[in-house]
Amino acid sequence: MAEPVSLEVVNKRMGELVREYDTAIRRSDVHAPAVLEEIAQLSVVRNELKKVGSQVKLGHGSRPIPAPGEFPTIEALFRRMETLARQIAEMPREHPERHNIVNELTGLAMIADSLAKKTE
Repeated sequence: MAEPVSLEVVNKRMGELVREYDTAIRRSDVHAPAVLEEIAQLSVVRNELKKVGSQVKLGHGSRPIPAPGEFPTIEALFRRMETLARQIAEMPREHPERHNIVNELTGLAMIADSLAKKTE
């Protein structure tokens, strides 16, 4: 299975930053720690994307992430994504269910991305 676009973008950016960091270290650039910090942050994002991706593939997680076949049309998938996005926007950041909704929305975005690649 191909990587989701978001994971490809993160990996590409991390590669650019690693090269930039290598150059900064050789030149004793004062910006090297900032580059390293961005690499660390992107590493966390990449790990989360991989975790969500594996949950989507395996069907694990605290909230079930629906398979593409559960939506009769693409519009139904997008309506579900819109509903989740509205829930997140209305929900306080501290709400314990917010993380699960974000994970479900991310999984649906990966499904939508996969479907878009199949139709190209």
